[in-house]
Amino acid sequence: GQVTYNVFLSCYCSGKLSEEPEFCQEWVLNEIKLGMLTLMTVGGVVVINLLLKTVLKTLAKLEKHHTVTSEERAIAIKIFAAQFMNTALIQLFVNAKLEQYIPALLPLKDQGFLSGVHLDFTSDWYTQVGNTVCVTVLSNAFTPNLALLSKLPLWTVLRILKKNRMLTQKQMDRLFEGPAYMLSERYGILLNMMFTIMLYSSGMPVLLWFAVVFFSVAYWCDKTALLRVFRRPAQYDEQLAVLCINMMPLAALAHTMFGIWMIGALPGELVDVGFLSQLPIPAMFKNRMFKINALPLTCVFVLLVIWQLGGSTLFPVLASLWKKLMTIEEEEATETNPSFNEALENMELNGLDSYHIKNNPRYADALKGDRSALAEEDAG
Repeated sequence: GQVTYNVFLSCYCSGKLSEEPEFCQEWVLNEIKLGMLTLMTVGGVVVINLLLKTVLKTLAKLEKHHTVTSEERAIAIKIFAAQFMNTALIQLFVNAKLEQYIPALLPLKDQGFLSGVHLDFTSDWYTQVGNTVCVTVLSNAFTPNLALLSKLPLWTVLRILKKNRMLTQKQMDRLFEGPAYMLSERYGILLNMMFTIMLYSSGMPVLLWFAVVFFSVAYWCDKTALLRVFRRPAQYDEQLAVLCINMMPLAALAHTMFGIWMIGALPGELVDVGFLSQLPIPAMFKNRMFKINALPLTCVFVLLVIWQLGGSTLFPVLASLWKKLMTIEEEEATETNPSFNEALENMELNGLDSYHIKNNPRYADALKGDRSALAEEDAG
């Protein structure tokens, strides 16, 4: 079809462009247009992400939070949700032929709102959409970090220019303290990159290397900026860290789900996995989940679901029951052990019946010498 023709044309014109420029002229123009559109798409995503940070920080401040940490947590969630939608999901939905999976969307297709052409994660999808996602993620690996680091020369020049114009010591202190470090903004960007890479990395493993680049660059840029540019951050509590930790299992679930759908699109044999094959799962999902090439991810997905459901419902119940059982056993053991006075009255004591040292035979010899000495003193 058209895809095969384009592949052969690209191979032919890549080697014969200088010999047959007229024949490959249309191909060259199409490649230039495709490159420009890709750059415009990537640039648009990056610019919108930068604008979203400013807008969402303003909206979060209007919510009038009671603590700095709660405000920072709200900013982090908003930045993550907006940038993740803009970076990862919009390109997926815009290019997908959703009406084939959801017939209720057919009226929107007739009105021209849904113009996607990709039914699945095919080679054509990876060429057109996957390539754009990779370029976007690679650009996001550097853009927010370099934007943070760019404040170092900016504030250095600003301090040199303004240090002799400050009228009060307070103004001078503010100038050399530097701007405020927005931890929430960094958390939102980190979560966006983590979720985007985890979402698509099963079908595009090169994104994992982009993750290594991003987090390495982010570490050094944050370290340099904190030590050289920004003022000392506020004393935050654990809310932002706990938010990030709680989001990680969701990223793992998204990774396995998309991995099953991507890898399950490849040809492979169906495997009978016992009772799992008998579950009332739609054939569209079953034909991908139980393919031999997607089966390991299916097992990981099932274990993650069990862990998540058990961690929030079953495991706490079992822990509570175990605690109650141990408490009952301790109470029974306490009830069968009588007090000292009861044991003394009932002749149940084994050993000494008093705490008085003179009644302890282990100290009888030592006390005997003391008694004789006291008797001699009395006699004298």
